Amino acid sequence: MQDETNRPPQGGFFAALSGYLLMLALLIGTTLSGVMLVEPGPLLNTDWRLGGTEIVVWLPALLALALFALWRRLESPPTVPSSSAITALRRALVVYFGWITLGWLGLILLAWLLQLENPGGELMSELAFGNPWILLFVLIGAPIGEELLFRRMGYRLFLQRGFPLTGAVIVSLGFTMLHVQYLSPRLVETVVYMGSVFVLSLLMCWLYASTRRLLAPVLAHFLINATTLLLGLVAMQSA
Repeated sequence: MQDETNRPPQGGFFAALSGYLLMLALLIGTTLSGVMLVEPGPLLNTDWRLGGTEIVVWLPALLALALFALWRRLESPPTVPSSSAITALRRALVVYFGWITLGWLGLILLAWLLQLENPGGELMSELAFGNPWILLFVLIGAPIGEELLFRRMGYRLFLQRGFPLTGAVIVSLGFTMLHVQYLSPRLVETVVYMGSVFVLSLLMCWLYASTRRLLAPVLAHFLINATTLLLGLVAMQSA
């Protein structure tokens, strides 16, 4: 009898791709449904209520059940041992400090050269500090939920089938699509800020691939979100 802990992944690249696309469709569909029920109107209206006491709680629950069932069907047991928690912590901090220095310095330089604005970051800070539910989501829900969905469930489908680079690109494209707060009427602003989200997602994929621990991308994601909110608050108060 074949050892279950060493059985090969089911299917190849297209199995991973189809599983990820189905997961992404479920995520986008339930998210848009919740938004339309909570706040009917244009999808890119900046008056979105991204959370609050009116939030539809049963849609995320149904989504979680569907994604869990899909994940259990498609994933295979880990074949590579995970790093220690200390190693995961160190690499998460390396990515965080590297991002807030090199990454943000690059963004600041581009914003200065191209005369860009950052309405997405300031809007998110304004919404978060004005609503404790949104603040909780940005600091806790997003790092845990997004990394669980995109790295632990989505990216792992590709990683275990031997497509780490292609999988990271595909998963990061989906991750970037969900950050609509960075869309702008100016194409150059959309390209720069959505591009930064894409690069950040690639770094999160590397963290998970190099440690095989969800702790690493979750921690880095939390620290980056927290720092982004604080900088957005400072920008609002100085405006």
